[in-house]
Amino acid sequence: MIRVFLCLLALLCIKVTVRADTYKITGHVTDTAGLALPGASVSLLDPADSTLAVFSISNADGGFVLTDVKEGQYVLQVAVMGYYTAYRPLIVNGATANDQGTVTLQVNESAHLLNEVVISGEKVPIRL
Repeated sequence: MIRVFLCLLALLCIKVTVRADTYKITGHVTDTAGLALPGASVSLLDPADSTLAVFSISNADGGFVLTDVKEGQYVLQVAVMGYYTAYRPLIVNGATANDQGTVTLQVNESAHLLNEVVISGEKVPIRL
């Protein structure tokens, strides 16, 4: 019985140790007028090959939270349809601030100049 208790205690200590090496990154996404941009995709990418490490979506106030972020170097990518994508280098460790402040996105004027889409088709006759 004591062995089982010691094994469970050891596993709990290992889980706490692994959990202590992760961080939470927060911030806000706004446009150049200072208005919040809800629904922005916020990603942490590996700078070596741009693989996705952590992902989140900004809330109605433009706020975002990236959880369970491991120590290391990343690229913070923030994107919204109709705006230029923002990239920011980020080093995550115990000595750096976890609040990224405000990420401001600029409107992409060319994204609003879309041509019309025409969908056409014809009815296929059906015989009964």
